[in-house]
Amino acid sequence: MVLMKLIADSGGTKTDWIGVNEKGESVKLQTKSYHPIHLSVDFIEKEKVFWSKYDIRSCKLNFFGAGCLADENQKKVKDALEAIGFSNPTVQSDLFAAAFAVNENNGWVAICGTGSVAFLMKENRIAELRGGLGWEQGDEGSGYYFGKLLLEKLKTEADDYPEVKQKIEDWKSLPELWSLENVQESKFIYANLVKVVGDVADNLLVKSVH
Repeated sequence: MVLMKLIADSGGTKTDWIGVNEKGESVKLQTKSYHPIHLSVDFIEKEKVFWSKYDIRSCKLNFFGAGCLADENQKKVKDALEAIGFSNPTVQSDLFAAAFAVNENNGWVAICGTGSVAFLMKENRIAELRGGLGWEQGDEGSGYYFGKLLLEKLKTEADDYPEVKQKIEDWKSLPELWSLENVQESKFIYANLVKVVGDVADNLLVKSVH
């Protein structure tokens, strides 16, 4: 398949790609995160294998990524994309993608989730930046954030909601989960709680987490 145009939105855990092929048909793809911290030689070689299924030599790529606000990180990502096979891709911070999505050139924009941040756009440039404190102090709206809030409630309310308690403990014990608070490993484990309690999403305890 020949890919003609792609727009990429890369966060801390994954990258979503959308574009058109040579027939004008819509194409949607998903890969691992292309955050600058992930771009090792091994990572690039593995991504070459993924992209070998497509002809990307003449693809016009507009890439928006977390961690791409600094010029040196933009260059790192661009070099990686070119090593994979893209020709002269455009690389910008994912903050610009958020601003473009809401057509905001002069005003405040917020991204909630992994890498949550608020920023002020003035004349197509980022004039002020707030947040971006990372998973321990920020990331409001992320899977980790909601998982942590749920576990906090379960410290005092677990016995009041046996259905939720059992659902989680079929996966991991609550004492084990509580012991992981603010440990790097918890970033991914707490985020998975969102999936674990998906079948009991209508439970009052789960619905109260916000």
